Order: sequence, then structure tokens, then C-alpha cells
Amino acid sequence: MTLVSARELVTAASDAGTGIGAFNVIHLETAEGLVRAAALAGLPVILQISQNCADYHGGLEPIALASLALARRAEIPVAVHLDHAERPELVDEAVALGFGSVMFDGGALPYDENVALTAEVAARAHRAGVFVEGELGEVGGKDGAHAPGVRTDPDEARAFVAATGVDALAVAVGSSHAMTDRTASLDLDLIARLRAALRGAGAAGADVPLVLHAEDPADIEA
Repeated sequence: MTLVSARELVTAASDAGTGIGAFNVIHLETAEGLVRAAALAGLPVILQISQNCADYHGGLEPIALASLALARRAEIPVAVHLDHAERPELVDEAVALGFGSVMFDGGALPYDENVALTAEVAARAHRAGVFVEGELGEVGGKDGAHAPGVRTDPDEARAFVAATGVDALAVAVGSSHAMTDRTASLDLDLIARLRAALRGAGAAGADVPLVLHAEDPADIEA
């Protein structure tokens, strides 16, 4: 077992009708703990390095190289993923460093700008064989799409995937970052409609998996 692409883990989970856990790395000790826990559970894991984490370390390279090295020595399959990158140049750096998957977060942009920029970033990443996650609905915000009644529209989601070519889509369905109490409630009906809308919507008719972002899954009421 060793470093793998998130594409492999997500595809396997989708085929099995399950999910795959992706957890944010803060420092090397976080990554070590996550890999050790995954090994004890006998399950694969995705290590996510966010733009905020890269900035905290003064750049992506130090924490990225450490996490990639840890993944290569792991007892179970481990993917290293760039999370919530709002700067295209950070995505390009992650691809150059050897990340197998990246997330470009244009969710805070107007729809047309999000589509245009995500498509450009995805095209460059795909030329390197990298799996790309896009965002529709400002999942990364502290309120925004998490405000009451704000959700990702299934028809818009399908159009977004077709226009950008992303391999996976982060959507707003009631989860929230930076929660201080247990007020988030997942819209399971919307999740089902989004899943149906993205079935066969990807390249060569592939299904496009949904990505759910949350501060702590234990704090979400389904």
C-alpha cells in the first residue's frame, strides 16, 4: 500500500455505494495520526491540505512534501489532496509537487466567473492526469451558502460540471464549516436529486461524485 490518487479511492467508494473520508492536515503530527488511525481501521484515507494550511506554513511545499512522504510509507492506501484552493497558482504548484487531486474553490465568485476559472484550472490539471474537484454553492464560507434556504441547484450543478469538466463537485446541502453548535441539518432529498442530476454527467458518461464539506461530521444532523 502506498500513495494513490483520490480518483482511485473515490471511484472505489462510488462503485461500492459508500463514501471515503477526507481529513484536513494542520501539521505533520496531524497527518501521522490520521494515517495511523486509518491503518488501525484497515481503511484508505485522503489527507487534505488547505490553502489556509499552506499559508500557515509559509508555503505549500513543506507540509506537502512531508505528507506525500508519509503517504508513500503508509500501510494502507493514502491520497494527498489540495483543499479549498482559491488561487489558481496554488493548484498548479500542487500538481507540480505530485498531488493526485486538487480542489479549486470558486464558490464565492459569480457563477460565470466560477465556471470560466474552474474550467481553465481543470484543463491544466487534467493534462497532468490529476483528479479535480470543483465547488458550486460557496461550501467554504462561514455563512453564505450555509444561510437558511441557500442550496446548490441540481440543474445548475449538471450545467456546471458540463462546462468545467470537473471530476467531483462540492455542494451546499446544509453542512457548514466553523460550527459552534449542532444546528446543521442535511437536506437528504436535495442530495438525492443532486446525485441523480450528476449521474453520467462526467467525461465519457462517468458519474460525478458529490463532496460534502463539514467542520465535524458528528455535528451534522441527518
